[in-house]
Amino acid sequence: MVLALKNLPVEDRPRERLLNYGAATLSTLELLEIILSQGIAGQSVVSTSQELIKTFSNLDKLSQASPRELMQVKGIGIAKATQLNAILELAQRLKLEVADVPDKKADGPEMIYKLIKRKLRDYHKEHFFVVALNVSGMVIEQIAVGILDAALVHPREVFGEAIKHHASAIIVVHNHPSGNPNPSLPDRMLTERLKEAGQIMGIALRDHIIITQNSFLSFKDEGFL
Repeated sequence: MVLALKNLPVEDRPRERLLNYGAATLSTLELLEIILSQGIAGQSVVSTSQELIKTFSNLDKLSQASPRELMQVKGIGIAKATQLNAILELAQRLKLEVADVPDKKADGPEMIYKLIKRKLRDYHKEHFFVVALNVSGMVIEQIAVGILDAALVHPREVFGEAIKHHASAIIVVHNHPSGNPNPSLPDRMLTERLKEAGQIMGIALRDHIIITQNSFLSFKDEGFL
């Protein structure tokens, strides 16, 4: 028997329960059912929502999935995949806005960690980002993707982005596929090169942040910079 919302009493259906009692009273499964709205031939929206939860296991992984990854789930076509991706992206942006309270600087390491983490999809490769800080705020650019733990980075690419965005300072960020945020010797050597190049160019290297899927390390906070 195919699970279907139409088999439920009207007052027990997710949409009606949301209207009567608020979204906070609904389960993740029920919220997904409302977003997806309807199923496909032979598969109800309930079954599709259950398959999404089973495939991605939690909302964090679901929010990191690309539309193409979402479309691997039976019942999710391009329309539902892009709609779901857009809604989850809005939720991520709201979370960042709420987190931006007075005691947390917008360009502090915790906020930078959250911003970059949203951009990462493949934690098995090393990604290198430049955060250019200017009078308008910040611009985040990815300049290198490495193979496993070897990112190819040169000061000219790093400061090329800084110049392009009229930055007075930069923060560089990269991830460690190993899951260990502690800096390696090459990480320290690169930081020194970038610091020296920045002093010559008049563009300060404010921080170097190493992130993993679950943690981060700030060179500045640790006294390495």
